[in-house]
Amino acid sequence: MNNNNTTASNIVNLPYLAYVRRMVSAKKSENVNLVRRELRSHHNSMTEYSIDHFHHLFNLNAAQDKSNNLSNFELQPQINTKMRALIFDFIMYSHTRLNLCTATLFLTFDILDRYASKFIVKSGNYQLLALTTLWLASKYWDAKHRVVNLTTLCQLCCNQYSKQNFRDMELHILKSLNWDLFQTTTYDSLIDMLLFMKNNDMENPFEDQDRFAVSSILNSNLNINEIKLGAIIICELLSFDIKITSTYDTYTLTKAVITLLTLSMNYQYFDKFENLNDVCTNDQEMVKIINKLLQICAFDTNFPSSFKFKHFNMKKK
Repeated sequence: MNNNNTTASNIVNLPYLAYVRRMVSAKKSENVNLVRRELRSHHNSMTEYSIDHFHHLFNLNAAQDKSNNLSNFELQPQINTKMRALIFDFIMYSHTRLNLCTATLFLTFDILDRYASKFIVKSGNYQLLALTTLWLASKYWDAKHRVVNLTTLCQLCCNQYSKQNFRDMELHILKSLNWDLFQTTTYDSLIDMLLFMKNNDMENPFEDQDRFAVSSILNSNLNINEIKLGAIIICELLSFDIKITSTYDTYTLTKAVITLLTLSMNYQYFDKFENLNDVCTNDQEMVKIINKLLQICAFDTNFPSSFKFKHFNMKKK
């Protein structure tokens, strides 16, 4: 009897406990020194466990098979690649407005693509699927006080879908993906690993010894956080191009992005010009990918409106 009363009391107090957790989390986020110490602790952990962590990520990446993503997506009867770009645009707008973390955006894109490459998506449910995926990714990565709630989700879709629609879709996605949201590597996790590695010995054992290691071209005089921010921005833009993201694995694309940024910054800040073919000796595929990245980044008129809104403060007219 007492146990039943205790359980009932706990259930009644759940909303209040959730409120307290959100307030505590919000208060912590306002403490600049605490945030800096947590970031320093994160960097130290990355260094201390980097070999094991990188090995795990590399194995996850090796298990990826994105070769059928594009062909399977093109077989969708009601949605197409143009609609994919539009829904990604909508998600980035929502992500920016809600001020969610970077990892949430990349995980949202990843889950959407994985789901759409395996299951038929009805056009009328595409926005519901996208917002529910953002909700799930937010639960996975964001602090409690920033996690998207059902009321906000309904507002984002102008009440086209009900709260129950989102709950049902959430359960459906989880079951469809076997309750495993993080089956693959995402750009942000690999960016951290590649930038904070101390030497080539950490990277080379996991791939062909003839290929260059990113750590071999990193300039200690460069601001590593600036490289990280630039890499995240380019990877966000890259995510909209299903052709290149379906052709190459996440690790290879991340490596190409960091290489491009490092060489560019060496030239910008130190007037140090390095020939791409010389840097990527015996790795002509990497040269090919970097040239494709340059083409994607060259014409800002082709950038998604949400990307411009987020990074160039250009509101959609």
